[in-house]
Amino acid sequence: MKTGDKERYQKTDALDSKNLSNQLKAGVLKGIYIPTEAQEQFMTLARHGTQITKKLRQT
Repeated sequence: MKTGDKERYQKTDALDSKNLSNQLKAGVLKGIYIPTEAQEQFMTLARHGTQITKKLRQT
């Protein structure tokens, strides 16, 4: 989306909402991904496994 000179140096809620509205009209906005509970639990388990591995390698 084109941005004007005013948007480069001054950021306001009005400019932000106008920009979002234009992007929505143009169809460039994408939806967000929300993981399921099972996927979230798996990612948490994987993060903990990575942390444990790092701690074990430090000792």
